[in-house]
Order: sequence, then structure tokens, then C-alpha cells
Amino acid sequence: MSAPKPHEHLVPRYVALKAMLRELHGEMLKALPTKVLKSAARRLGMLADRNTIVGGDTEMALLWDYSLYREPAGRTTFARRFCREMMTSKPAGDRVAVLEAVAGAHYRVMEVVSVERGVGVGVRDLLRGDELFIIDRGFGGTVGPGFLLASNVLEFPEFASTTGAALPIRPEEAGVVRGTLMTAGRHLAVAAKKRAKPVEILEEEEAGLAGLVIITAIAMGWTERVEYV
Repeated sequence: MSAPKPHEHLVPRYVALKAMLRELHGEMLKALPTKVLKSAARRLGMLADRNTIVGGDTEMALLWDYSLYREPAGRTTFARRFCREMMTSKPAGDRVAVLEAVAGAHYRVMEVVSVERGVGVGVRDLLRGDELFIIDRGFGGTVGPGFLLASNVLEFPEFASTTGAALPIRPEEAGVVRGTLMTAGRHLAVAAKKRAKPVEILEEEEAGLAGLVIITAIAMGWTERVEYV
């Protein structure tokens, strides 16, 4: 008897929202300022000179994702600013849900704790401590408990999803990232104490964490086995 899949009924909803997300990503990429892309490439060690960005398809996907969701573009990220501007035109239906999810995206490093084959994975955020269910039919067949996933994450009312450029990290490699997180966790705890607030991760701190993880993944060769569809 096959294991129950309590989130399987959400897959059609995920597919519909993912299609809208791809469309929105296309709009954002066309509007992304070149200076933001180059700044992100410089931060990730992918800018060979003033005008040459180096990297394979996977590295370029990570760069575009970082440029949209993490690289500062004025007072906030480009994705957040773009979506807030789009909301002023009074969009309707699922367009609103996608804009709100993109505007509220957070970078997470998560440990896989459960798997629904062909559906997605249950995860625990290693810094925030909360748990989510990530719908991604690819992850549901390629990762297992003990894997780490590093990605910008969109949260919808029924489930969460990645932005499409997640980094899967094998259990035997996870120690490298856990060390980075321990250092980041100590820093965040000190910063939170200074702000007299519970531990939270600010935009600039998320950008720094995402940059460290991506740089590490490229240096360790982990991106060579990742292919985004």
C-alpha cells in the first residue's frame, strides 16, 4: 500500500500559481536594472570585469534569482518594490496572491524532515525554527530526510514553494552550510538583542546569508549537478 499524500490535492493549485509566477518573473527580469544585476554578480564573484558575467546555466539562474529577491535596489529588493508598484493597479484574483507572496519572500536554509513522493517535502527552517510544506514535484522525488534546501521561499495560504532556483545540499555536505548558519545564528542573536526584539532576519542579513550559501555552492561544485527546468 502506498503512503498517504495529504498535500496531493494542492498540486493543481500549485501548478496554476507557478505558471503565473513564471509570467511575473518574465516581467521583472525585463525591468531589472543592469546595475542591480552587475552588483549582484560582483557580490557572488561572477563579474569578471566591468561588463562580463561568468557562469553556467545553473549559476546564471541563481544570479537572476538573487538579483530579483536579495540584491538591494534602493531601499528594498527589486522584487518587493516591483510587486508593490503592481499592486497599485488593483490586480485581481490569483495575480494578487502571487504578487503578495513574491513581495513577502524570505531566504531560508531548511532541513528536509519528510517527503511526499511526487508532491513535495516537509521542511524545518534551521534559523527561524518554523516548519513548512514545500510543494515541488521534483524535490518529492530527488531529496530525502537530512538533505538541506537553500532558497527564496514564497508562502501562500495553503502551502509554500520556492522561487525556482533552490539549492539541494546532500546530508554529507550539510556540515559546511551548518557551520555558516551557526555563525550567522550567533550574529542574528546579538543583533536581535541590540534591537530588543526576538530573533528576526532583516533584508540585508538575508542577502548576506544567501550570498554566502551561493558562493559556497559554486566553490564546492554543488551547482554542477543542479539543473533548473
